[in-house]
Amino acid sequence: VTESNGVSNNDTHSWGLWYVVKNSTSWSKSDSYDIDMRNYSIVAWAYRDSETTPTVAVDATGVSIYGYPQAMRIVTLSPVATETVGALKATGAIVGMDYYSNYPNSLNKARTEGRIATVGTYTDPSYELIMKQSPDIVIADSTQYNQVQVAKAIRDAGVNSVALYQGEDMDTIYDNTFIVGTAIGYEMTAKNIIAEDGLGAKAVASKVAFTDKKRVMVALSPDSAPYVAGNYTYVNDIINTISAENAFGSMKGWAHANTEMIAQKNADVIIIVTESYKATQAEWDYMYSHLPDAWKLTNAYANKEIYLVTGKAADLASRAAPRFPQLSELLAEIIHPDSFETEVPKYIGDEYRDYLTITKYLSYDN
Repeated sequence: VTESNGVSNNDTHSWGLWYVVKNSTSWSKSDSYDIDMRNYSIVAWAYRDSETTPTVAVDATGVSIYGYPQAMRIVTLSPVATETVGALKATGAIVGMDYYSNYPNSLNKARTEGRIATVGTYTDPSYELIMKQSPDIVIADSTQYNQVQVAKAIRDAGVNSVALYQGEDMDTIYDNTFIVGTAIGYEMTAKNIIAEDGLGAKAVASKVAFTDKKRVMVALSPDSAPYVAGNYTYVNDIINTISAENAFGSMKGWAHANTEMIAQKNADVIIIVTESYKATQAEWDYMYSHLPDAWKLTNAYANKEIYLVTGKAADLASRAAPRFPQLSELLAEIIHPDSFETEVPKYIGDEYRDYLTITKYLSYDN
């Protein structure tokens, strides 16, 4: 193939035959056209340059995302899966979801009224409760082993299922959006969301493009040895796009930082994502006055640049889902306040959308 639908090979792009080996998630380009397609999860002709691969075509377990019928009854097993379906405006098809899913807001009323069932927790989904909902597709999250196992059992029982990738960066969020959209029959909507999110993220990045970089620490508690966002997290990816430096970028994933590292990394801004405090001045004062000694050796403590992100804002900050441009704007406002007209307080909770201007329309609440 050298041309298809008027698109021809040129100096930078060309058509090639690509495949995904079974039990793999990565594309490979074939050196020849003499291959047996039955040996692969998916085979496709794709028009790419020499540096890129085709659009994601298999889920986190290597299962093809194509060929499913329009979804009428969906079960989601994680808040990320639920939010992604919600962003696609397919909440009306959700018949079951995990205990912690609470966004879009319309789902909370549907659950209270009994129109949506709770099918277990994020870490312990119930096969029996899932199957009781007679789903035609189940959206699982590969970050949890139990979800992957349940997804396999469901698939073995003849019900379609896909597993989302771990949210390691913004590209993974785009991939997961495309996976869900393709699998449930909302592929065009997924492409529109990806485009909208990309524009929103770029708009935020351009707002702070010429500001001085600050060292940032994002922690899940104000403990002496907290878990912090390292490399291979979408939070790290966001930090790098908004003219900032992740103080713990040398660590991998959500890593356990010891006491000595807090002072050594000496962050200029510390953001605590937690449900242990409320978004009030009294709660912030208590937290600040009870910080461990190592935290008091940082620039952030000296300048009172320590922020509490709790409530619905904590949900936003802890889910690698299509709302991520809103998190980008919120973090950019915290780190670079002089670049924005909106003043962000030291504690942010359910009212976080009040501080958004660039990405407010990307709430995907329906």
